[in-house]
Amino acid sequence: MGSAEVLAILGGLRQGDCGLYVSTGGFTNEAEYEPERAAFPATLIDLDMLASLLDQYYESIDSFGRAVIPLTRILWPTDEGACGCILFRIIARWYDATVLTATPRFH
Repeated sequence: MGSAEVLAILGGLRQGDCGLYVSTGGFTNEAEYEPERAAFPATLIDLDMLASLLDQYYESIDSFGRAVIPLTRILWPTDEGACGCILFRIIARWYDATVLTATPRFH
């Protein structure tokens, strides 16, 4: 995602707003600097951060959120043979690659 797309979102923010921009395709270096220069707080979330946040907070997401992003916990054996590594898998749903909204677009 480039800086022009991020600026378009940031330009729509008003006093009291906080911007959140999710892109599964990542952000250019220029785009990553735009929230730092913005008048209002904004956060950019790429696919790695989204996966990390889901891993960390999925258990505390309400039922609506879990319906939007249904995940299954999978235990995966580590190299030592112990089942210690927990992975998440998104089941049968792909979201718009630019902005995650309250109304996801299914492909």
